[in-house]
Amino acid sequence: MTIVDMTELPNRRALAMALEEIAACKPKTIGVDVVFEGLKEYDELGDSMIWSVAHAQPKTVFSYKLIN
Repeated sequence: MTIVDMTELPNRRALAMALEEIAACKPKTIGVDVVFEGLKEYDELGDSMIWSVAHAQPKTVFSYKLIN
């Protein structure tokens, strides 16, 4: 198991890029647990990148919480 601290990533696009790097290592499972603080600008590319990683890695589990 490897834990990656993504606290300092500025947006969803950066999160997606980090997930792509992790997925490239071919792990058996990727678990993502994040807390989003406040609303951010919609980032279509970031969202699509996250979903592409999730579909490429069949065992991806997301857990998230939005704090306003």
